[in-house]
Amino acid sequence: MEELTSEHPPPNSSVAPTISKKGTRSLILRFIVGLAIIGALFVMIDPREIGDAIANARPWYIIAALILLIPNVGIQYQKWLRIVRMARPETTQREVLLSLVYGLAVGSLTPGKVGEIGGRLVGISALRKSQILALALIDKLQIMCVIAVGGVVSTSFLFGGTIAVVGSTIVALLLVVIALRPRLLKPLVHPFEQMRWIGRWLIEFRSSLAILDKRTLAVTLSQSVLIYGTVFLQLYLLLNAFSDVPFFHAFLGYSTMMFYKSLLPLSVGDLGIREATSVYFFSKVAVSGAAAFNAALLLAVINIYVPALAGSLYTMSPQIKMRVERNNVD
Repeated sequence: MEELTSEHPPPNSSVAPTISKKGTRSLILRFIVGLAIIGALFVMIDPREIGDAIANARPWYIIAALILLIPNVGIQYQKWLRIVRMARPETTQREVLLSLVYGLAVGSLTPGKVGEIGGRLVGISALRKSQILALALIDKLQIMCVIAVGGVVSTSFLFGGTIAVVGSTIVALLLVVIALRPRLLKPLVHPFEQMRWIGRWLIEFRSSLAILDKRTLAVTLSQSVLIYGTVFLQLYLLLNAFSDVPFFHAFLGYSTMMFYKSLLPLSVGDLGIREATSVYFFSKVAVSGAAAFNAALLLAVINIYVPALAGSLYTMSPQIKMRVERNNVD
């Protein structure tokens, strides 16, 4: 989130994040990194194979993956609505939608979509900026927990033996417990609350956790699993648009790719990182590099760039601009 800067607004204002000059340079550099990785992949994979896979693709699989974007975004919206309304029940659906789509638009410009957290400041005027960030962070951490569980278990299947599988299962269960009972982290967080530069954010984060009861955390974690599963189905369809890939092999490749991609936030929108990890991990389950590359790139277009474009157009409409400006004045 270092690329995002904004003035410190009054507690009841909603401010759109802006990109500083330093942030712009960082974005350009990260974009170049992504293009360089894509270029390296074209050296490893014959471009003619990629072209042939596209020419012989099954279009209905791609259309089905695109249609799944609707429940994907819909579940994200319902999850964010539930979280925000636990803090402010009178928050309108339109405010939450504006916050979500602006976050999607900003997130497409940042590694690991971390900018989505700051982007969600827009639209919700009745909550403090720090509180919105804390709630957005909780939302993000839940999906990251699901990604970690899938990645740890799948990595053990791909690269380890029985001991690795048992150990990874224990780690996965611990992550699930933490996701359902995040208050268990309180003893670890408390010492850092005295630090000037991060203390107030940790206090706000802990206060926001107190707002979310066990039932809400269980429901939102379940919604995170649904989002994760929906994205997997999209990738499964896209893979099979270019090649015949068994369901279990597709899941192993998907879960490891998602996990290690999240650990390497090096490029804008994970450009290049996503495709490289996809090619590598799917090669472990005998999926061609061309199919893995095409599927990963199309997944990004569908789940990152299409929502980002739609979100940008939505927030640029005159009615929405007036709403944001009115919130800033209020």
